[in-house]
Amino acid sequence: MAFAIDTLRLVDLFDRQPTGSLAGEIRLRMDTLGLTPKGKRNLRWRIAKPGEAVEQPAASSRSRSRRRLLAVDAEGGK
Repeated sequence: MAFAIDTLRLVDLFDRQPTGSLAGEIRLRMDTLGLTPKGKRNLRWRIAKPGEAVEQPAASSRSRSRRRLLAVDAEGGK
């Protein structure tokens, strides 16, 4: 919640004093919150059918350090 509020403060500051670096920061934060088409795609759940191979999206250097959750079928044994 604090991240979203900080983003709103940055948008307000950008309205008063527009800068390129601030615009970039706002765009990244909006992606993280799922407020852009790219952000929505990144937050979408991908659930594989039983026996189907799970394709992992290409990870950027920034996201490689994060842990990823993988949805599996409880009856599939994985």
